[in-house]
Amino acid sequence: MCAETHVGAHRSSACAELALRVLRRGAVAVSEQAPDGVPVTADRIAVGAAHRDQAQDRTVSRGGEHRCKA
Repeated sequence: MCAETHVGAHRSSACAELALRVLRRGAVAVSEQAPDGVPVTADRIAVGAAHRDQAQDRTVSRGGEHRCKA
């Protein structure tokens, strides 16, 4: 596994662990639509790649190239 893949996997794992902590702690989301709060449930949690480098890595891998060197 190259360093870039390892870092990406670590970040994904960290996001998943954070989502689990939010669920275990019984977090409540407060907003204009729910001023009294709504329990955070798994179906209300979304995690995605938003950083330009992450999107670029995904595009490069689809093209059959791999930027990591063994």
